[in-house]
Amino acid sequence: MAGFESMSISIHPSVSRLAAPVKGASDRSLRPVCFFDGVGDAILAEIGTRCRWAEVAEGEEIVTAGEFLDKVFFLRRGELRYLLYTRIGKIVALRGAQEGSFVGDTSLVGTTPVPYSVEAARTSLVASLPTRLFLECVDRDRDLARALVRHLVGREAQLADQIVELSTLNVQARIHNELIRLSRDGARPDGTAVIMPVPTHADLARRVCTQREAVSRELSHLQALGVVVRFEGGLLIPDVGRLKDLQIDLDL
Repeated sequence: MAGFESMSISIHPSVSRLAAPVKGASDRSLRPVCFFDGVGDAILAEIGTRCRWAEVAEGEEIVTAGEFLDKVFFLRRGELRYLLYTRIGKIVALRGAQEGSFVGDTSLVGTTPVPYSVEAARTSLVASLPTRLFLECVDRDRDLARALVRHLVGREAQLADQIVELSTLNVQARIHNELIRLSRDGARPDGTAVIMPVPTHADLARRVCTQREAVSRELSHLQALGVVVRFEGGLLIPDVGRLKDLQIDLDL
């Protein structure tokens, strides 16, 4: 990628420390990032040549709560989590960013500090671009502008869904819902699914706004029923339909 090594675009210090060589030009392609669905090759290639790439280790931040963000991110591989810290120190996990996502909505305004931190939920490959350059491309390309609108509307729907879930479902139901969401990537045609890697009990608790002990009790209960089966490094759901049926019963 011409000019990649000589660029001086700055990124968050955490990402800078962890930046590692990315194997192969194909790994630096933005085309697999679903945010860019419908965006033409020319503008995508232009954005790609201006991006800075980094491997981010699990638990490392790319955005710190309270900072004025001046860049956007494209998640090529992995998963990012959004952590909101309340005044009393409680951590609330907002719906995270999955592979193919755009991250950095707050930077589009530029006058508002980021209210949450963003960190890697597992090792992730991230491309960053100064917001100024990204907005210049948006101004020139209608398809990219539409992609940004789709993202913002989708993100609003995600957060609205999370608010409804927290307001209307009990802890058990919220844990089941999160397991169902996590199982989607590992779903198999035979109705089974594998969640791998499995979030820690503390991480699951943050995702559904409860205590770690409540997650531990419910997972033990589901194991006793045979609804989930633990194995080294992962969690097997022998019948996703059964888990969904349990969820429906809790909703009634």
